[in-house]
Amino acid sequence: MKELMQQLQLMGEVVYIKFQYQDLVCLQPCWLCSNVIGHLLSLDFVANARVTGCYTVDDFQVAFSECEALDVLQVLEALQICTQCDNDGELEFEFPCYNFVETLDGLWDASDPRYHDPDSCYGGVKLKSPRDTFHLIHSIFPRIQVQLRRVVQSIGDPDSDLYQWFEGSKLCSGPIEGLITLEDDREAIEIKVRGPPTSELACFYFVEELLGLIDQVLLEMSPGLPIEKHILSAEQLRLHSDLVHCWPPDQLMECILQPSCLNAKLFNPLTGNYESVLDLVGFGASEVVKLVISGDELPVTTLSTVCRQQLCRLLDPPDSLGKDWCLLAVQLGLAEKVALLDVAGSSRSRTAMLLDEWAKVKASGIGMLIQKLKDLGRDDVAEILLRSAPLYRIVPTPVQQDPPTNVSCKSCSTLS
Repeated sequence: MKELMQQLQLMGEVVYIKFQYQDLVCLQPCWLCSNVIGHLLSLDFVANARVTGCYTVDDFQVAFSECEALDVLQVLEALQICTQCDNDGELEFEFPCYNFVETLDGLWDASDPRYHDPDSCYGGVKLKSPRDTFHLIHSIFPRIQVQLRRVVQSIGDPDSDLYQWFEGSKLCSGPIEGLITLEDDREAIEIKVRGPPTSELACFYFVEELLGLIDQVLLEMSPGLPIEKHILSAEQLRLHSDLVHCWPPDQLMECILQPSCLNAKLFNPLTGNYESVLDLVGFGASEVVKLVISGDELPVTTLSTVCRQQLCRLLDPPDSLGKDWCLLAVQLGLAEKVALLDVAGSSRSRTAMLLDEWAKVKASGIGMLIQKLKDLGRDDVAEILLRSAPLYRIVPTPVQQDPPTNVSCKSCSTLS
């Protein structure tokens, strides 16, 4: 039955929706996509929707009288267009795509005594997509807000709180605060986290949880979209500067490739000061050094599918000087494998097969691959790794299984 359902969905005959409560099957995809979703997301409906984006079942029935409201809301919730929320004991459905509430003053107040101490913890990340895909970011953001609400609802912790407005959310877990907003003319997602003194490790885990949640949304909505994670200046965030410098991932990876990588320093042209990688990604917590494996030591198996595809696109075509996958195999000490990999008529990428073979070697680290590509004269391919490879991975230890925050997302992200 399951195989039949999958086949019907591939043929476009049905829409199969997996949901935490019960799986749903729509027998009329055109009706669902056009009459329901198309209508609800139309400019006319959005223009007359509630500015808060929140509806009770009865309110939604009045606004959308074509169908049984509760049935439609269950489908929309399964599609993550809306989510249930408790408003003073009353069940409501929150639609972030309708939320046009303005930002409240004081949400990130610099004078808050909890974070006014010079030793307060600040850090942040800015997520960017390739230039020709900037327009996708703002359409993904409402799904992130849906997931944030679900996380808070599932925790049920009185110390956790979420406030959402137009293109922004603030999530609090005890004294730790996180601000997730659309920035740069809706072309980037910015995550800022702060906490009181001595909360460095809690802030580190908190931002990792937020990044994990966003990564999960991106994987579901746009799995082929490359995302670069730029690091914001911790010093300028602490000072609440209007313009905050952010370092691109290739500069951070170059630092990671150095000895004592987390203690390496990066120059901030806006302040004239240097900031350590540990301060930027780990809030200065010395414990982070023992909790992570740096990117240069990570195996090539940790590279994302998108990154591998980019490497294959550049190295598969024959190079006039021979600087393609074949010579890279020689550089990696796999010359004897070239004949086996270069199978006539095979449609599989030679670079992909090479990476799979090299992954069997114990010393197959990303740092070594970058260096071999530079030795080969393929700086263009090395640049892909510098910008796309993970900067670190959290070591799976008992410490990770019980992070010192009350927020619990599906996965714990790596900074990549």
